[in-house]
Amino acid sequence: MGFIKLFLPTLDSLKEELLEKGNERFYKDWTRRYVSADAVLGPPESLEFIKQFLKHEGDDVFTETHN
Repeated sequence: MGFIKLFLPTLDSLKEELLEKGNERFYKDWTRRYVSADAVLGPPESLEFIKQFLKHEGDDVFTETHN
């Protein structure tokens, strides 16, 4: 078993990716990456952006599937 490291891009790159992919695809891509990582490396503002986005979108996904 390996040690999975996730290297985060800059905040600007994340925002650009979000605009290109849209919320649903961005959420799926980053949830998969973030959940499977043993360590997350990169700019602190990028990590905070990802965490807040996943939390917000995850709440929306939960609400949509349980109403």
